[in-house]
Amino acid sequence: MLMWQFVFWSSLAVVLFSYVGYPIVLFLITKLSRRERHSFDDEYRPSVCLLISAFNEEKIIRKKIENSLSLDYPKDKLTMLVASDGSDDRTVAIA
Repeated sequence: MLMWQFVFWSSLAVVLFSYVGYPIVLFLITKLSRRERHSFDDEYRPSVCLLISAFNEEKIIRKKIENSLSLDYPKDKLTMLVASDGSDDRTVAIA
């Protein structure tokens, strides 16, 4: 009977530690450790690539490209790729 009590209390301790002990340990670690604050440049904008995948989008591809070009993002940092996989309409010609 002693073995089953040990297993029960050990299992209960593990479950309680998961829900109560571990969050307390994490809280204490964050309060005791000192981290350096990093400053960020608000003007920095990374280069991005906007990928538009299209398949038979003849009716809306022009509007989508115009909408993407009107984004409020520096034009020299924005690259746009239109990928058309076997469209059998005028999607490629319009793009």
